[in-house]
Amino acid sequence: MNIAFIGDSITEGIPGVSYIDMLQSKLPDHHILNYGKGGDTVGSVYKRVQKIQFPDGLDMIFLFVGVNDIFGTINKQHRLLKTLTRQLPASNLVELTENYQLLIEYLKDKTRRLIDISPLLLGEDIDGEWNQQLASIVQEIERVVSMNPDCDYLDVRYDCILALREKTISSYVPFSLREVIQDVRKLKTPDQVDKQADLRGLHLTLDGVHLNSAGAFIVCDKVLEYILGHKE
Repeated sequence: MNIAFIGDSITEGIPGVSYIDMLQSKLPDHHILNYGKGGDTVGSVYKRVQKIQFPDGLDMIFLFVGVNDIFGTINKQHRLLKTLTRQLPASNLVELTENYQLLIEYLKDKTRRLIDISPLLLGEDIDGEWNQQLASIVQEIERVVSMNPDCDYLDVRYDCILALREKTISSYVPFSLREVIQDVRKLKTPDQVDKQADLRGLHLTLDGVHLNSAGAFIVCDKVLEYILGHKE
């Protein structure tokens, strides 16, 4: 099968552990294309995909985006970076909804199946301020997908929330862009990522957003289950 993944740094796999690499190791006979780009928001992904020359005969496209529409607003550093990179977060849920619907309409003509993955986490404190804001985006994405019966939805966020239950939760959130850049430069292997996550008291992520091995496994497992269940 020919399968494409479109998303932000979580899909690109930098920083952190790549769920795409895990998936490819489990599906060596499948052709997997990674169109992840760090920092992308729903709006910037929509602009970017229109410039991609997708191959003919794609069996599946997985769309995995949304966290940067909150992550890009958490402080002045992040907002400035989004302006400089032209990856502007949606100004409100209405704009985000419109951009997500445009993405669906554009991508569903490029593949036999379009699958939307829920944004995951912004910090591992599910009750924290940023995760509460992200929850609103997740609900809106789920609603938009439900209005498109030819699309499927994978609620991986729910699996992450279950995995964090009864854990001692760290309040770590990647407010410092300097720390994120240092992670990109220094952490090159899953072992290095996991050790840094442990130092921060995190269970599924390197920094509250990007995945460690445990988080990457959850995403990989959910996607793998879907692919194996929809072979034709």
